[in-house]
Amino acid sequence: MTKNNFKIGLPFLSPGKNDGQGVFEETFAAGLKKRGVNVEVFYPTNKDLNKIDKIGSVLSMASMREHISEAKKCDLLYSTNGISLSLSDKEVGVPMFSVFHSTTRTLFEHLTGDYHKMAEYALYQKYYKELDKLALVTDEMRRASLETWALMEDQMIKKSHYIVAVSDKVKREIDNYLLPKNKKIQVVHNGIEESWFTDEKYVDCKRCQKITKKWASKPTVMWVGRTGREHNTFKTKGLDRVLELFDRLDSKKVNKVVIAIVPKERKEYVARYGKLFTKRGIEFIPNCPYTHLPHLTSKGDIFIMPSRYEGFSLSLIEAMASKMAPIAYSVGVVPEAIKNGYNGYIVKNIDQMEERVKYLVANPKRRQQIAEHAFESAEKNYQIEYMLEKYFALFKKITRRRKLVL
Repeated sequence: MTKNNFKIGLPFLSPGKNDGQGVFEETFAAGLKKRGVNVEVFYPTNKDLNKIDKIGSVLSMASMREHISEAKKCDLLYSTNGISLSLSDKEVGVPMFSVFHSTTRTLFEHLTGDYHKMAEYALYQKYYKELDKLALVTDEMRRASLETWALMEDQMIKKSHYIVAVSDKVKREIDNYLLPKNKKIQVVHNGIEESWFTDEKYVDCKRCQKITKKWASKPTVMWVGRTGREHNTFKTKGLDRVLELFDRLDSKKVNKVVIAIVPKERKEYVARYGKLFTKRGIEFIPNCPYTHLPHLTSKGDIFIMPSRYEGFSLSLIEAMASKMAPIAYSVGVVPEAIKNGYNGYIVKNIDQMEERVKYLVANPKRRQQIAEHAFESAEKNYQIEYMLEKYFALFKKITRRRKLVL
């Protein structure tokens, strides 16, 4: 498709598919370009800012101001979770479109304030002590830091011309935080690339084949997610639940696999995480390149999502597209994506998760049926093309200076 004159500015914090947000942003930019939209991607010019402890991300966001001349030439600025806040003033004068993948205020209230009241707190305490002995989880996201992020999100909501939430859950969170009466918010689910729904994901490279060939003898139970040295990451992603579940599962009956996203982490800490998992008979695969991830997930059988908080969860949709049977807590997009007992299971506690995993291990025909339904649901509802169609419709409403050629 021939490019048109409509230009969208995309302020992103860092290049590459290094985490869930990075995967979404890079996939979204590629989808726009494929459709002939003129895209201008802005990254912080000083790569060292993001390395500064506690406030690196905030400083990187502020450095977007260096791109003010390029931003003025755009017809629309598209931002995820407030990244373009420094370009939202009258001097720039460009309509702002903001997408919220989560809300910091919810994290702040449920996992930092009275976190001793959070679900399965005793489980968290049990495994936190183990991590503490390994000096593995050493950083705490401070209350003041989370409050700062929450205030920035509030400003982004006020200054944006249009707001999108990636799930009904996130929409409710924003609605609860004094959304101005003149603002409208709409849900647009994230989408994943077409290759997840084709035979491309079954093409094994030698590296991945070496890993997965030993999984064939028994069902593989898999967790894919972000690890890190912040207490909040440990709580949010439910790593204590991962460890507890795998402690309860018999390695003679199942393969236990953790694919950990630990971008920019020092090797010594990756090695410590490795010991934490491998001593339990868990296969630990850190920082698998995103292009290789489908090679591994397509060989899995059961996917667990034990998170205490998610805004959406691309990992869940990717697992469903990989024909794994998902078992998840009711967070993020889970209540919208999973019909309990049809294309997966929604659980309330670790006992229920253990029960469902063991049931699917013992009943391969049922496991396969649920996995097929999961794939069909992901293919029908969560492809990137469907997501882009909805965004284009919203873009037309925001600006009338030029029209998108669809």
